[in-house]
Amino acid sequence: MSQIEIKKGNQLSEEVLNLINKQRKKEWNDSKPLKNYSEDKFFLLYDKEKIVAFAFLKDITINYLNRNYNILGLSNLIAIKKRKGFGEKLIKYIKKYAKRKTILGFTEKHNKIFYERCGLNLNKPLILRFIYNKKIYEGEDLVIYLDGKDNFVKTVILTKEKVILNTPFW
Repeated sequence: MSQIEIKKGNQLSEEVLNLINKQRKKEWNDSKPLKNYSEDKFFLLYDKEKIVAFAFLKDITINYLNRNYNILGLSNLIAIKKRKGFGEKLIKYIKKYAKRKTILGFTEKHNKIFYERCGLNLNKPLILRFIYNKKIYEGEDLVIYLDGKDNFVKTVILTKEKVILNTPFW
């Protein structure tokens, strides 16, 4: 039977952190260890006492059109065991956890069907509206989101201004 544990980044054991970094390298060829994660909430899905999937949420405040939006940045969703429903189970739990708060993340286009199946929205043109570190996102990435009661994403879609991300990348 599987279970989900939520831990702040500064509560992760070295063993779990090594596993996360190892999987990030395997999945995305990202050899840089995680940074600025101590306050992030890590969702660890266990099956038979082994981590089979993980993701994390970062509390982010975005000032857009002179209004602060407190959203959850979804990042690093990886199912170690593929095609077993673990990633979908984790997303379902994260959506419940978020309650009515906006969830926002970025993904590669080959993940589109997975996120749609999980009930998240995807938007390709929206990626060009986000500026991080003075650079506009480019390439084939998609914005993944679940708009919360603040209607942040709806507001962005209905306006034309760029969204400046003044936070460490998530």
